[in-house]
Amino acid sequence: MVVLTCIFILYFLLIAIFLVGWKRAMQEKTDPLPSKDPLISVVIPVRNEEMTIGNLLTDLSQQEYKSFEIIVVNDDSEDETLWMVSRFKMKNLRVLHNNGKGKKAAISTGIRSAKGSIVVTTDADCSVSPQWLTHIREQFRNPRTMMAFGGVRMEGSSSFFDCLQAMEFSSLIGSGASTAALGVPTLCNGANLAFRKKAFTEVKGYDDNINIPSGDDEFFMRKIQKCHPGSIHFMNSPETVVATRSQPTPQ
Repeated sequence: MVVLTCIFILYFLLIAIFLVGWKRAMQEKTDPLPSKDPLISVVIPVRNEEMTIGNLLTDLSQQEYKSFEIIVVNDDSEDETLWMVSRFKMKNLRVLHNNGKGKKAAISTGIRSAKGSIVVTTDADCSVSPQWLTHIREQFRNPRTMMAFGGVRMEGSSSFFDCLQAMEFSSLIGSGASTAALGVPTLCNGANLAFRKKAFTEVKGYDDNINIPSGDDEFFMRKIQKCHPGSIHFMNSPETVVATRSQPTPQ
């Protein structure tokens, strides 16, 4: 009985801490914008994304923020992904081929080629609002900000499995926002991640975990936090939330 009581108290305290962090994250404000808008590089690793990449590129073509480039990095696609990309005649769009193997290598390839001082990563199956880059840019008004991450909303049918995925995703995003606001970031999502290119170079990107398939977001975030404590923030504007489709099966 005593053990159960202690567990309940600890759980209650954890939830209370998360609530305090969430409130603080929602109240964070940015400083006034400088007069010049920096170039933002949007890096999109793709592998067999012929069914989704077109929707994302359409969203990016409608951004109200104009100082940005798009870098699509092909990671050994075997379908018509590159043909779909070629249909978009955008002057700020470039296509590269992965210099290594896997998603982390693809992202690194894009970042090395990026001309912007701010890099944004997302996934080919995501959709973004027209104000997405505008609000991301606002996060970097403060020169001490090295990384910012936003919410990811999972969309799908009303099936039990889809609802379960959406609930899990929401809890992870909420936990990440809360702990970041408390100065101890724990979770983020590479589908909606922004950072300064110089910070990526400074911590040597994924060099120490390049062979681990996952962690292109959280491992990197922890390296930034270690090098620049207090420089990671959650983007609390609704316009910064990206949407993605739920998985049809547990596979």
